[in-house]
Amino acid sequence: MGIGIGARQGLCLHHMPEDNEPPYLASINETENSDDTVDYYLFGNHHTEVETRHIIGIAPALEAVGEFCRTGALSGAISWTEV
Repeated sequence: MGIGIGARQGLCLHHMPEDNEPPYLASINETENSDDTVDYYLFGNHHTEVETRHIIGIAPALEAVGEFCRTGALSGAISWTEV
């Protein structure tokens, strides 16, 4: 699981299976309908843009990461979409 940090309003989570084969998933904020993007830097130096609809609140994101670390499963407490 990857964690995108950079937006003031929250975090973006993404998941790629161990075999690196699709489906690739990202968190989805079901209340965000904008096509706006925010800048993120992966690994400190790789610039990318993330659509704001993938940014979820910090608390639910951290809960989802904790669940993934404990169980190895994606959290059902947040929504995921294929990217």
